[in-house]
Amino acid sequence: MDSKLLFTQNDEIEYWIMKLMSNSDGPIGSGLLSEKLKTYDIIVGEAKIGRMLRKMDFKNLSRRIGYQGRVLTDYGRVYLQELENKRYKNKFGIELLNILENNTYEELREILEVRKILEKESARLAALNATEEELIFLKENVNRSISLLESEQEIARHDLSFHDMIADMSRNKVLRSTLNFLIKSKKLHLLLIRIRQEMGARILVDHVKVVNAICGRVPKDAETAMEEHIETVIDDVKNYFKEQQKIV
Repeated sequence: MDSKLLFTQNDEIEYWIMKLMSNSDGPIGSGLLSEKLKTYDIIVGEAKIGRMLRKMDFKNLSRRIGYQGRVLTDYGRVYLQELENKRYKNKFGIELLNILENNTYEELREILEVRKILEKESARLAALNATEEELIFLKENVNRSISLLESEQEIARHDLSFHDMIADMSRNKVLRSTLNFLIKSKKLHLLLIRIRQEMGARILVDHVKVVNAICGRVPKDAETAMEEHIETVIDDVKNYFKEQQKIV
């Protein structure tokens, strides 16, 4: 996960300190903060809270009001909102990574269903927004790969590159980032490639259909070709797990 999104233990303590300060009717001190933090199962001594509060003062996040305690500054309230966003993204990211590390059929199917929705739009936008140079490179890359790919690792690298290029050509940064996060779990991606090979899938045939539609500048055809591609992946995964159950 991007290190900028990681929510550290100190971030969590700082978040709750600032949250308590924002909900307080007046200045609040380190002793009361320490007691209130216990209700969230956060055990922190007054000394550490005091040090953190002084750092917050220095960063203009809080302001000391005599011996009464501290209040958040206007900048502190803005920063608290940023912390809340960062905390949410971290929680979401960890949950998603946990899903990506599991190999049950239902979890793989759900991931692929989400990918299908996103990648259909990615292919449609690529047909509209890609430059001529990008289309030439995409077509050459796929044609070259047909004769060169042999090992599982080579096929996996090509597959990642193929989906990456289309996501880039969509010109939608949010779509590209979300797809990259879903696709680039190495363990998951290799698993899908292995499943498709065992089920006898001709992976590059699907890619050629998608590329031809994108290069033809026909958004609807590109969307349909990508949908059919991901559907074949879903079918392969379903059939693979059926075969495994028979073996067991």
